[in-house]
Amino acid sequence: MDRRGILSVNKIGNSALALCLLMLPGQVAHEVRVVNVEVPVRVFQGDSFVGDLTLSDFELLEEGIAQRIEAVYLVKKANVERREEVKPFAPDLSRHFYLFFILYEYTPRVRDAVAHFVQKVLVAGDDLTIVTPRTTYRMNDQALLSSSKEKVIDKLTKIVRKDILVADAAYRSALNDIKRLVGGNRIDASQPLGVDYGGGAEYDQEGGAPFLLRYRMDLQRLEQLRSLDQMKLFDFAEYLKDRSGQKHVFLFYQREYVPVLDKKTQSMMENDPIAQAMVNELMELYRREADIDFGRLRMAYADSAITIHFLFLTTMPGDLPADMASEQSEDVYAPFSEMARSTGGLIERSSNLTFLMERASRASESYYILYYAPTIKDKDGAFRNIQVRIKGKSYRILHRAGYIAD
Repeated sequence: MDRRGILSVNKIGNSALALCLLMLPGQVAHEVRVVNVEVPVRVFQGDSFVGDLTLSDFELLEEGIAQRIEAVYLVKKANVERREEVKPFAPDLSRHFYLFFILYEYTPRVRDAVAHFVQKVLVAGDDLTIVTPRTTYRMNDQALLSSSKEKVIDKLTKIVRKDILVADAAYRSALNDIKRLVGGNRIDASQPLGVDYGGGAEYDQEGGAPFLLRYRMDLQRLEQLRSLDQMKLFDFAEYLKDRSGQKHVFLFYQREYVPVLDKKTQSMMENDPIAQAMVNELMELYRREADIDFGRLRMAYADSAITIHFLFLTTMPGDLPADMASEQSEDVYAPFSEMARSTGGLIERSSNLTFLMERASRASESYYILYYAPTIKDKDGAFRNIQVRIKGKSYRILHRAGYIAD
């Protein structure tokens, strides 16, 4: 199975991101002309966008040095609502949306989220790309406008639902095998050792090692179905860097978990040295670490002039007790969070998919665009850090972390 996607899986199907890169037109441009820098900025007081700021309210620093802001534009959807210009600019407000659904279980909430996006966000002229666990779909403006919104919602929902169910079948199968094995061997204190509790494999004081061997094999099978492809993360940033306009990525990622042995079962194995050694080994398999160059990731995404909203669906399994479900999302959560932070996007967590869509939608519709000419004009390939502040206020401010002067 092809594994070139962001989260390559048979879990993310036939390389969703790789197909996105192959199917969408455009070549990567490596040169950034450091004449004027565009910085989209989102300012919040609590959860509310602050929309009454003027040019004199902003401070912008590059590498700790104050810069002269030459223009500020308040943007609502695809329109400039207010402008202040020392020097006039013509910001490209064409909108390109990318909806990534990295979900291994389909939920009816997907339709509600899609409906909100189509009804409340999309306007004439918008460009939409849907990336599912299976492949990528580019929806042009004409196709979106030629049908009613209800038909568009139905079509997009069917696409996402079908692709999740088809592409992640192997991942769900491996996960379900582990759930049956672990769930069937949960120790019931009222039962004697050696009883098969329905999982098809029994544990007793002399049979712990065979059971754990099977559990380890199933766990390794699950791990082989998912991996994080660092190079494709960088390729995606480069691809979007070359696109003009305002680029908004809504990245929905569902919390992953692994069914684990409950503590009572582990304690029953303490007198079995072989089983205990295997339990200790399994503890290492439970831990996942991201093999990512986070410094390079931060610079690549900040330089790409996009906004990524990382939307973490926190739904936990309803078919296992809480003490038998170990979250295994850390190796994906960390880089996706870094991508959002470096681009000035949101990082939101919720079990409600529609809520996540609403939060990202609001953030994509109201923001400021600042322009400035850097005092350091050398094209030396160095990364220039940017900091935006609001004078005398402690608002929450989101913006790109900087750019590469090459």
